[in-house]
Amino acid sequence: MGPLSVRLPRNSVLEISKHLAIFAAHSPVEFAHKARSVDDVLKWKATEFRQLMLYSGPFILQAVLSDNLYKHSVVVCWFENSVLQAAVSSIL
Repeated sequence: MGPLSVRLPRNSVLEISKHLAIFAAHSPVEFAHKARSVDDVLKWKATEFRQLMLYSGPFILQAVLSDNLYKHSVVVCWFENSVLQAAVSSIL
């Protein structure tokens, strides 16, 4: 998906999928969906994206992405976490 200039190499996608499978095997039952392969990303539910962004992503992506891309992904994860905390605080 997307232009070739912004895609991850196939070996990186396979590495992420491998780490997601390991994470899924050890994730608690409280997660609504077990992590699936990146090849199934078009079938992912919002909870699977959220799980990647908030919980498994910072650990999985560190081993795969370049330092610059990893730092960017951590900032995105931090921002999403902050927005969710603010939303929950306003409800309570």
